[in-house]
Amino acid sequence: MIPDRPSPEDPAHLPEDLIPDRDPYHWYFEASARYGMTVEDLDAVCRYEGEEHPQMFTHVSCNWQNDELNVVYFISRGQSEPEMLYEHAFIWVINDKQINNGRIWPMINHNAIGLADQDVTLDAEGATINISYDCKDYTCQYINHVLLARGDTPHVRSDGRPLFGSTDFDMDAYKNAERFFFNATFRLPGGSLHTNTLYLFDDFPAKIHKVLAPAFGY
Repeated sequence: MIPDRPSPEDPAHLPEDLIPDRDPYHWYFEASARYGMTVEDLDAVCRYEGEEHPQMFTHVSCNWQNDELNVVYFISRGQSEPEMLYEHAFIWVINDKQINNGRIWPMINHNAIGLADQDVTLDAEGATINISYDCKDYTCQYINHVLLARGDTPHVRSDGRPLFGSTDFDMDAYKNAERFFFNATFRLPGGSLHTNTLYLFDDFPAKIHKVLAPAFGY
């Protein structure tokens, strides 16, 4: 018998949940003392603004509660062809459980709202994080991190773990990343495929690396 694949855990928080109840300067020092990142590096992530984009809205927020740090990088695409609209969150969770399990990868909460009126399913191996690095003369090295994910509707959730149990996506991938993409590929009625592609702004992976690496002991 083929064993059932484990189901990914739901991301613990959604963007609307992450409203700090204290001024961040108060808890920055607590998080820094607990997990080792500098206050300056934490502030660079939590107050990150990135660049303006004509079709996408981006917002980064942090929450500190019960010795757990959550970083949410939220992206919404609101000006495009209707079928291309989405809301997406990369969610990094730092707590003892994540550290003990070595889960350095972001959780995923992707809602393809432009497909809400269609009967779609996530394609096999359809949720991926793709990282390019060491780019020279128009060629790059690539990491393809296939996510353990659920997506029986246009709403895709993943706790970040690799589908096949192993991955080349290690901590250095954040530091070395030149492009950091997420892709969600859905199978539409009739069998055709639709892919949503989005990315972190190019300077963000190195910034989140400075927050994650000390916490995970790198």
